[in-house]
Amino acid sequence: MAFVESYEERKNESGIYTFINTPGVDMIVEQVYGDVKVRLDPLLMLYEDLLPRVLAGKKTTTVRYGGDRIRVPAMQEVPLYLTRRNDAAYKQPHGKIVIPGFTIKKFSQLDEKDAMRDGYTTAQDLKDAIARIYEPIAGPVDPNAWVSIYDIKIL
Repeated sequence: MAFVESYEERKNESGIYTFINTPGVDMIVEQVYGDVKVRLDPLLMLYEDLLPRVLAGKKTTTVRYGGDRIRVPAMQEVPLYLTRRNDAAYKQPHGKIVIPGFTIKKFSQLDEKDAMRDGYTTAQDLKDAIARIYEPIAGPVDPNAWVSIYDIKIL
């Protein structure tokens, strides 16, 4: 456990970890969560209609559903690609986005605070939006699946 403690990581009273996005954080996540696989995200895709909310500061996080894996940003700055709902072929580069930190929790643990930071009114609205995005890709959303909540800022 000394390796994990040498990095800036915090665990709150609910057992939820928040990580500072530093080189090697994927190895830290693997240590903390044991046998759960980690998926590195080398870029971030975001629906283009959400961009104005990010630029206005109304959306300061984005939730990444991992299913049986924990998603971790590959770097602190990653390429940003804008996508369109119901148009899988559309992928437009849009500079870079900074992910200074992220929180990992179970899908069922998403709460009102998470919803507000992601630009939604209620936790249920956020969960419904995640289900609409990820179910066509990964199948039914599992309440016990991991989600990573990336703090985001466009450069």
